[in-house]
Amino acid sequence: MKTHIFILIILTILSHTILATIITVKQDGTGNFEIIQEAINSSENGDTILVYPGIYYENVLFNSKKITLASLYLTTQENSYIHNTIIDGNQNGSCVRIIQGEDETTVLCGFTLQNGSGTWGSYNSLYGGGIYIVATNPQIKNCYITNNSAWAGGGILIWQSNTFLAGNHITYNYARKAGGGIHFMEEGFIEFDSIYRNNIYLNHAPYGADIKKGSLSPALDIFVDTFTVFNPDYHFSASNDNMGFPVDDINFDIEHAKIDPVDANLYVSPYGDDANNGLTPEEPLKTIWYAYKKIYPDSTNPNSINLLSGTYSRSSNAELFPISARSYVSLIGDSSNNTILDAELNSYHLRSNNLTRNYLLSNLSFINGYGLQQITDQHGSVFLNYNKNVCFQNISITNCTGGSALTSGHSDSTLIFNSKISNNYGAGISIGNSESTKKWFSIKNTIVEKTGPSYSTNMLEGGLGISVASSYFGNYFDGEIINTQINENKVKFDPIWGNGFSAALKVSRHVNVDLVNATIGNNVVEDDYAGAAVRVDEGSVLNIYNSIFYGDSLYELSLGFSTGSDFPATANISYSDLDGGEPEIQNWYNQHTINFLEGNINQDPGWDTTSAIPYALPWNSPCIDAGVPMYEPGMPFPYIKIESEKILLYKIDGDTLQIPSTDLAGNLRIVNGRIDMGAYEYQDTGTRIKNFYLQNIQESKIHIFPNPFQHNAFITFRLA
Repeated sequence: MKTHIFILIILTILSHTILATIITVKQDGTGNFEIIQEAINSSENGDTILVYPGIYYENVLFNSKKITLASLYLTTQENSYIHNTIIDGNQNGSCVRIIQGEDETTVLCGFTLQNGSGTWGSYNSLYGGGIYIVATNPQIKNCYITNNSAWAGGGILIWQSNTFLAGNHITYNYARKAGGGIHFMEEGFIEFDSIYRNNIYLNHAPYGADIKKGSLSPALDIFVDTFTVFNPDYHFSASNDNMGFPVDDINFDIEHAKIDPVDANLYVSPYGDDANNGLTPEEPLKTIWYAYKKIYPDSTNPNSINLLSGTYSRSSNAELFPISARSYVSLIGDSSNNTILDAELNSYHLRSNNLTRNYLLSNLSFINGYGLQQITDQHGSVFLNYNKNVCFQNISITNCTGGSALTSGHSDSTLIFNSKISNNYGAGISIGNSESTKKWFSIKNTIVEKTGPSYSTNMLEGGLGISVASSYFGNYFDGEIINTQINENKVKFDPIWGNGFSAALKVSRHVNVDLVNATIGNNVVEDDYAGAAVRVDEGSVLNIYNSIFYGDSLYELSLGFSTGSDFPATANISYSDLDGGEPEIQNWYNQHTINFLEGNINQDPGWDTTSAIPYALPWNSPCIDAGVPMYEPGMPFPYIKIESEKILLYKIDGDTLQIPSTDLAGNLRIVNGRIDMGAYEYQDTGTRIKNFYLQNIQESKIHIFPNPFQHNAFITFRLA
């Protein structure tokens, strides 16, 4: 049979020689050319270029030629010629570009394509690391397309083209955005040969690891010999509508799978091996990206990927970022101090696509993220969109550059607690929802500090600590920010947008936010005569309790904006310390409502910013025991009650909010019978012993406070 095929190929080539030419490329100088591109430049439509074995460091362009470019595999059917005839892109562009005018008589056959880095296209981005196909209809046969990278289409980018694929191996390619193996963009078609099947496996991208299909492309039937898994979900093969929501229009016929998913917790170490089973700490996998492919997402019994101590990066353990989150799969480190995800300023860290839900990110440090390589996807570290029930616990994000270090768009029940977002370029946290479905968020016991503008990119409001926004058309987003410190953030004034920027917190577009026991200090808006620490605008409501606003420039609180507002905003302030008091609250055009209620003061909180906890209260602070009072019969709202050992704040409207039992430092939240202002409770262990309140913490029967301590400490315990 093989002999018959060989004879047929020879006859086909000979039949073409009547009008066409066979051109040879040999590196030893005995052929017509030594460089593939020179052979293509000299060719005419219908010619065949045969390339002899060797590594050709080129970025080949077909130049609209309707030709066959092949290794000696074409004439011999020997696989060794595929492996030994290599077009190496040398990280200098796509290995092969087929663009504008080529048709189905254009054939690429029998090469290994490696180290391609893509072709510059729209959004200032690189496409098609291995092969870049645009506005043409070629055939790609029997090629090994491996170890290429791009922003989209790490292996192959196909756009407005009808492409035939047969017998190819598309493996270990990488895309920072979408389509690690193949990115099939708009208005085209791919035909996968059902006889000479392709192999597509273990590619990586945060959006369609192996295949990504565009919203305007027709349904796709994919015949493969080997795919990464037998039953690929959205993680492996992504098709979406124009809003990014999954569409079920890719049909698979798979004969073999590279991975058999494991319905169990997995362990990963930078010193592990992806050939291990990953089921125990003693036999861990090596990379996070591989673990996400190996684990089974079980909705009834969720699994976790457990990271052992160490640094996970491209240089240390061949880690690939961004990681793609999966529903029902949590990512848990040993601790945020020693489990470090280092993107090495090459990309952001993690993306969670539409409709991903029910997972935890815990005990992790994200460092050196970078999201400014292209116009879109300018995320500093973590990006999630249309997610639900996502929890960030004990997370650190540091030295990342992008629009925001952590972005949560249109997501419901995003929880951030016991975390620190610090020393980043761009905003710290951006969270919002413009959908007409009501959603909610919570930020507790978190520090957002020292964000700053990226002067090289002129990013809008770069440096803002926390941004919360909803819709112009109604209130679809509520949330709470409790026990949170927002300090020393800097924002860059942009004259295009007018004056009135905020550096610590922005609440805009019909959001209701409860700000409780917040410490906001020393935030700066550069070159803005009306800048503020906190801004409320466009129909939003900010309810402030037990909080400190001090030392910011220029205003502590501003309602509206210099260009005017379409909807009036409201700020309700109770039992809080505002530098300058009510007269220093900016109300643009007197369009908004400021309710300066009971218990507010205007005094220096006495921070010692050189101490171990710079924004803790000293012994003589006026903010001690100055928060919302404990309940007494007949008193009006607001007040605090202890119910079922929970600290409940009864707000001015009578609704309740639970305050954590510990402050930002982990010490008791209420000492001496009344809550303090700010994120830190003063712990006077020498004199204040008898009156304290402790929330029932189910997982711990012993509680030590203050923690850490220097001289005196109390130990409380519960007897079952």
